Amino acid sequence: MPRKNEERLAKLLKGIKVPLSGSLWYRKEDVETDDYLVQLKTTSKGTASFKLSVLDILVKHSLVSHKKPLLVLEFTKEGCFEPMWVAMPLGDYLELK
Repeated sequence: MPRKNEERLAKLLKGIKVPLSGSLWYRKEDVETDDYLVQLKTTSKGTASFKLSVLDILVKHSLVSHKKPLLVLEFTKEGCFEPMWVAMPLGDYLELK
């Protein structure tokens, strides 16, 4: 199921799914767009948690690839009103305005 979620997210963002979920040394994270390097975290529970190191690694990979980091949280629990959420550095968000 995670592979399908990544493919769907890539389509939504008009990007590409990174082969092998970014486990290649030269391609990291889950989805890549022209501007963003995206990590997708999916959960079927009503909560999501991740370590700060997930964000640190995402930022490191995005700097190397000259893209902005984007973390997408997807809740697949039945009845979830808004299943996908985005987290990004505040500075990147302020640039959108």
